[in-house]
Amino acid sequence: MDDRTAALLKRSRERLTSEILDVSHFIHQHPETRFEERESSRFLRETLERAGFAVTSPVGTLATAFIAKTGTPGGPVIALMAEYDALPGIGHACGHNIIAAMSVGAGLMLKSVWDELNIQGELWIMGTPGEEGGGGKIALLDQGAFDGVTAAAMLHPASSNTASPIMLAREGIDVTFLGQASHAASAPERGRDALGAAVAFLTVINAMRATLRSDANIYGNVREGGQSPNIIVDRCSVRLQIRAADTDYMSELVRRIKSAAEGVSAALGTQLEWTRFVPPYQELRTDPTMAAILEDAFAWLDRPVCTAPRSGGSTDAGNISHHVPTLHGNIDIGPIPGHSEAFELAAGGESGDRAALDGAFALAYVAATMLQAVH
Repeated sequence: MDDRTAALLKRSRERLTSEILDVSHFIHQHPETRFEERESSRFLRETLERAGFAVTSPVGTLATAFIAKTGTPGGPVIALMAEYDALPGIGHACGHNIIAAMSVGAGLMLKSVWDELNIQGELWIMGTPGEEGGGGKIALLDQGAFDGVTAAAMLHPASSNTASPIMLAREGIDVTFLGQASHAASAPERGRDALGAAVAFLTVINAMRATLRSDANIYGNVREGGQSPNIIVDRCSVRLQIRAADTDYMSELVRRIKSAAEGVSAALGTQLEWTRFVPPYQELRTDPTMAAILEDAFAWLDRPVCTAPRSGGSTDAGNISHHVPTLHGNIDIGPIPGHSEAFELAAGGESGDRAALDGAFALAYVAATMLQAVH
């Protein structure tokens, strides 16, 4: 990108600083969990409508989703994805208020200098609710909301500036063993021990961990395990979260885990229920072109880039990346663990504000460069 474009975007950011931070602060102060983000969605839509975007909501079956468009149809379409759902009980400890501010802020910036940049094509700001365990982007993808998108991008607050973070595939499974209750002392032979099945199952899972690839992990907890020590447990539920670096290995692990559950259930005479509690998230495939542009943007911002990132968990943007060239970069707000009270405080504080403003510039930089290059 030439110096003139970067200078235009920086001046635009200076003019729009209060609007960008208003977005971050409002959402941070009004935390709403997945698919309940009514006030956040309304605030974002109204902000974009005032700037001249054409806004559509709801999108498909998602009441709190939206698509805001500007530009000229018929050319390339760059979609900036905004997240705005909070975590239950701890608010914006994943910083989705910053994500919304960065994507919406980038849209406001580009809209204000669109004619000066002589950009052709369209810019979409996509409101994608329910990332925290709900897979909102997956539902939007399945319902055709990403049809026609040339490339999609977003940034996530984290503990480093990273253009190509490692985001793993993820499955969430509830494994429930159904037995037969009976008195443990007077009639044990009439019982079928669901708790014993769960214990045996977890023993197998623990043994599996010794031979997992280093880029995979299995964690879980017991959600139901009986009420009384003198009654054979008739229902015991284990919740597992499985991650792997690629979908193929994930499928293998899920198959092995299900075989273990079925074997234990058969051996102990219980029945088995197997259900997903979240949609499956695919691993992130970062578009290298957009990653290189983002690194240029970080250089403009004097933000050092982490070139050896650790795994950053999972995201439903991974599913988008298997269909559309996708960027899901990270922007540093400090060495703070995610999903913590400290992260929630940082997301609403000075470091969160700096990330919101810098991230808005970086996403605008990426989108403008892509629109100019594709055109």
